[in-house]
Amino acid sequence: MRTEDAPSVRQSVNRRKVFKLSAVAATGAAAAVVASATVGNEPDTVTQPEVTRPESISFDGKHQAGIATPQQAHLTVTVFTVPAGLDGAALRESASLVFRKWTELGRRLSVGDTSADPSLISADTATSRFTLTVGVGARFVELVGGRRPDAMVDLPPFVDEHLEPELSGGDVLVQLCAEDPLYLAGATRAVRAAASGVLESKWQSSGFIGAAAGSTGRSPRNLFGQIDGTNNISINPAGDGGPVWINDAEPAWARGGTYIVLRHFTIQLSDWENTPLEVQEAVLGRHKRSGAPLGRLNETDPVDLTARGADGELVIPVDSHIRLSTPTPGAGEEMLRRSYSFASGQIGTPDEDAGLIFISFQRDPRTSFIPVQQRLAAADALNRFLVPRSSSLFAVLPGAVDKADWLGRTLLTGTDPNE
Repeated sequence: MRTEDAPSVRQSVNRRKVFKLSAVAATGAAAAVVASATVGNEPDTVTQPEVTRPESISFDGKHQAGIATPQQAHLTVTVFTVPAGLDGAALRESASLVFRKWTELGRRLSVGDTSADPSLISADTATSRFTLTVGVGARFVELVGGRRPDAMVDLPPFVDEHLEPELSGGDVLVQLCAEDPLYLAGATRAVRAAASGVLESKWQSSGFIGAAAGSTGRSPRNLFGQIDGTNNISINPAGDGGPVWINDAEPAWARGGTYIVLRHFTIQLSDWENTPLEVQEAVLGRHKRSGAPLGRLNETDPVDLTARGADGELVIPVDSHIRLSTPTPGAGEEMLRRSYSFASGQIGTPDEDAGLIFISFQRDPRTSFIPVQQRLAAADALNRFLVPRSSSLFAVLPGAVDKADWLGRTLLTGTDPNE
């Protein structure tokens, strides 16, 4: 979540000024005056580099696609549970059939073979840079008799959050991404059909980023109006280890995979939009239009957390989102972020149901996501505009290395395709 520079706006917003502006924000008219006076002096456009995107994304490989893959415009996450009484050998056998079907579905849809979609929803649509990514929860691992890795922890409760159980957790996750929402809709129906009779649906969520961001690789804006994803880490899709890929020798079923964290946040859009721009920028620590760190000009300029203004105050406030989310050097807190906005279409009081699906991939959530989120939950100025609704962690399985392999093979059969 990022922001922009205006020549006439002070580059330092001290804490006393933020408190004064927050009081002004309570009056809508005053807020509008402050915001319009500031925005009027900002540049009209932000120049970002474009990248070439492939027409299709290979399904097979030692890591699953949909992780280090350049982010597509649309996302659907479907989570399943194992019905009561199904475990052990019976679950391994029935789940193997489902995972084989999903593997075949992913292979075919990734090259545009929409005959894999019996609903015909995706018929006559393009490949759409489709990816299918499968993960498993701790309970599923235990039910099939697998060894639970030490890093596969239960996410702890964080300060001041009251989660919705119906939107959290689960046994098996399928993440689908594509540029075309209709292609994604057909794939989602096919995934659910393949699991029918074996796994039960628990929750499903869909998200989006801007079309230009999805097709060009630009950092997308979220519903805060902020550029989101700046300074994300770069990951080699064919690499090993590092901050994302699991490379531990045991258990073998997890090697080559990663851990995915998903959290849903509703954004208090009216409160945010009635907050003066200068306060918004202090909350996030970035200028809104360009995404540059406060006091800098460009989105990708280095973040200087020690910089002080002429008044001696820190340029980036102590409770700003950018300060608290910045990884501690040498602590292993780096993670790959791949988040999406959502809007359910439901209208409530005083706002619509819309917000952020936060997604991160990491090799060990104990050293990355959890300590960062603990800092944010305790002190992030952005918290007053966010309502956390869900929190989930799954182990993403290693990829299918060739046409004879299938997702989950090592976990469900004990055979390693690499040996």
